[in-house]
Amino acid sequence: RRLMSLEIKISSTGKYLNVNSLGKNTNRQMIPKNLPETNRKVQNVLVRMKKDLAEMIKADIENNIKRGVKYTGGKVADLKKSTYERKGFRRPLFETGQLLKGVKIKKSGKNYIISMSDTKYRKRYKGQKSTPTIAEVAGYLQAGNSNMRARPFFGMTKSKSELFFNKMSNKYGRVLANIIVRDFKNPQTVGNMRVF
Repeated sequence: RRLMSLEIKISSTGKYLNVNSLGKNTNRQMIPKNLPETNRKVQNVLVRMKKDLAEMIKADIENNIKRGVKYTGGKVADLKKSTYERKGFRRPLFETGQLLKGVKIKKSGKNYIISMSDTKYRKRYKGQKSTPTIAEVAGYLQAGNSNMRARPFFGMTKSKSELFFNKMSNKYGRVLANIIVRDFKNPQTVGNMRVF
């Protein structure tokens, strides 16, 4: 069975920021209507927004691993008795810390991609023929198999994306307002603020 690719892509198109999580797209207009997205200062703000959004999503996934929760909410499936007896504890998404350290952000052109590391997992189990990568271990945890229930920790829901978009609007609203006032002398509403 082929493992799913765990990847979240942050991109921008015109005045919109896009989050593509596991094939599902959510976007939001982040630049006010009358502000040209081709302006260099506006483009710089969009680049900073994408990077900050990627860092927020990475931190959210790491938090899911630490707390043992699904990206959709709620706890992941408990470990089997034989598994927690072997591990010595009951934390379902934690054993060596490699999964937690394996959440990565990489820049790809003008976009940011959050994914799992392709570094080899440093622990081998009895009967294992080859050492999987952290990404492969994450894929098995995410999807489950005939011996293990799925523990989907990696991803973004539409509502979580919307929450993060709101945080970006609040963080960068003043910066965009200053661009409008200084460069265009055009009263505008940015986020919840009216700028004159």
